[in-house]
Amino acid sequence: MEIVYERVAGIDVGKKILAVAVRTPGEHPGKRRQQVRKYNTFYQTLTEMVAWLASEGVTHVTMEATGIYWKPIFHALCAAEAPLEVLLVNARHVRNVPGRKSDALDAAWLAELTECGLLRGSFIPPPQIAAIRELTRYRKKTIQARTRELQRLSKVLEDAGIKIDSVASNMKGDFHLENQVMAFRSLTFNIPGAGVALGGNYNLGSEKLDFKGTLKLDARLSQMVTGWKSWALKPIDPIFAKNGAGTFLKILVAGSARKPELGVEFAHHKFSAPVGRGEKKSDKDNDKKDDDKR
Repeated sequence: MEIVYERVAGIDVGKKILAVAVRTPGEHPGKRRQQVRKYNTFYQTLTEMVAWLASEGVTHVTMEATGIYWKPIFHALCAAEAPLEVLLVNARHVRNVPGRKSDALDAAWLAELTECGLLRGSFIPPPQIAAIRELTRYRKKTIQARTRELQRLSKVLEDAGIKIDSVASNMKGDFHLENQVMAFRSLTFNIPGAGVALGGNYNLGSEKLDFKGTLKLDARLSQMVTGWKSWALKPIDPIFAKNGAGTFLKILVAGSARKPELGVEFAHHKFSAPVGRGEKKSDKDNDKKDDDKR
């Protein structure tokens, strides 16, 4: 085939070893001279490789996009004194004939394709765009990791009988598990009309709850009741309207997962009560009482 570029190089990229094939004009017309060398991937050795390419007068270099291993080589080539045209190609586009394969043969194959002008390089972003890419991809991975941790937290709470997902949304938390005790440094979630922030312990064995935190309600105290109670609570609304909330309360969560108790702390005094209205009496119990009366 017609030779488009006289002096080219092909690099087979590996994690530890590189195979570099250089093709230049031979001693006789129409002949090509090929040299193959191998280098390790340390940066000092890569500079020696670049110096060899420069001494051979190479103008075009091709390598496959192999993971992230091509990046140090690319940076070394870009730092060369003589400008080099670097092509980063997709491995599927340069697949060799099946059969005997080696690093040296792959590098020579890349060089042959390059000298004939048969390869088209992939887009390599400039340093500023590459930095933004790395930042956005890292942010995406961090968000995904946080989501996985929140899902794991939700599963642990569900297994313990605490069904926060049924009423809460946007749950975030940080905890560690030791001796069957989940120690929460922080646990925040939203429920309809309120935001909750807690910290404390949950014992997986005894199912005991011991949490302290804050409750931010959208509504004011006087808006939660009607009639004369609403009128009576209006003067104290400003006392509890803090931190951008209609009502800001310090809360306590105690008891067990089956029988939780919700408390409020105000002026160094604590008030608590069981959550829920208790068990509903069965029809048999009501019939038994009616028989006793008769």
